Amino acid sequence: MGGESLLGPSSPVLASERCFDCESRVTDAWLSVQHGITLCISCAGVHRGLGVGTSFVRSLKLDAVTAEQLATLDAGGNAAFADFLEEHGVSR
Repeated sequence: MGGESLLGPSSPVLASERCFDCESRVTDAWLSVQHGITLCISCAGVHRGLGVGTSFVRSLKLDAVTAEQLATLDAGGNAAFADFLEEHGVSR
């Protein structure tokens, strides 16, 4: 089952509509489960290359997304992750 129908319209992940890494407009949602961020397809490819221990990437249209993963994503989002990085002195 794809996760698209399980994420509500107020989800911070879907509301982002921009790739966290390159800030391009996202037409198909790719998500880094560990980071709770939205990615474009190009940046999702980069994240996949980092390995699942660093960034586990899922497509809401192509991959099955579990309820646990959705809960993590709904708790995060691009803005929340950017704030986290800033608080810890990590530049984007």
